[in-house]
Amino acid sequence: MANQTDFFKTMQPYAMTAGAALGIPYQVIVGQWALESAYGTSDLARRSNNYGGIKYTSNADFQSGSYSGYNSVARFVNDYIRVMRLPYYEPVRNAGGIRETIEAFGKTPYAEDSSYVSKLKSMVNNNDTSQGVAGNVAAAGSKIISVFMHPIVLVLVVIYLMVKKK
Repeated sequence: MANQTDFFKTMQPYAMTAGAALGIPYQVIVGQWALESAYGTSDLARRSNNYGGIKYTSNADFQSGSYSGYNSVARFVNDYIRVMRLPYYEPVRNAGGIRETIEAFGKTPYAEDSSYVSKLKSMVNNNDTSQGVAGNVAAAGSKIISVFMHPIVLVLVVIYLMVKKK
């Protein structure tokens, strides 16, 4: 992608979809994808639509070295949701707020280096939603409300809450 603003403008709707399916703040998801893919400029992102550094599994459309490759961003998002539903990501899914979710990521396989949490915090905090970017924690409340007003997201949230109660 041409720049950071383009990255967030393109990826924010996908992050919102994943966030609604997982109960994870989309700001954290899009920040994580920006971190993992160098704002969509990494070879893995450009050639394989893998913005999350997902290791190769049979769920991928193809293999790109030791990583999964996808024919579309939507296929990547579907697999990202599958990965984030694995048991060791349960604390991330249950964390609730943006800061708590970032901290929970630090205790998962994604945190391959000791500065992962601080990098992710920086990524989320330094992105300006007023420019179409999905990261400014201070503006998150109004964005979350507008997301939940979308009928499809509202249906997904209701389904998620019904499943979670069981």
